[in-house]
Amino acid sequence: MDAKAEKIALFRYGLIAPLVLEALPRGELTRRAEEIAARQYEIPGSQRTSISVDTLLDWALRYRNGGFEALAPQPRLDRGKSRTITPQLADCNAPRYSPLTFSRCFPAGFSDSWRLSGLSAAGSALQVG
Repeated sequence: MDAKAEKIALFRYGLIAPLVLEALPRGELTRRAEEIAARQYEIPGSQRTSISVDTLLDWALRYRNGGFEALAPQPRLDRGKSRTITPQLADCNAPRYSPLTFSRCFPAGFSDSWRLSGLSAAGSALQVG
């Protein structure tokens, strides 16, 4: 772990220590997280000054499951890959798909997995559902 990651992990641990040092009932855990989240902080490596309850609870869970090392920032899984939308994909981001648009946007043999993406058949077009 490099010095920057360690500084961030130490900051995170400092916030969640009251949540992880003793076993707390769910209601007490949430109440303490709300108290911590209500304050403003100088967050290392960030210009933000607040932290959400969900983030605190996530950090507490990561600490319980993986220890101090789990509090260090994780590198993005898509690092080095383009995150822009291609013009072809942008055309597919329409509320309704004609059969021609659908066949252009989705590969042949796409099978039934389109149902998992929130698309549904409606008349002669496919709609985002």
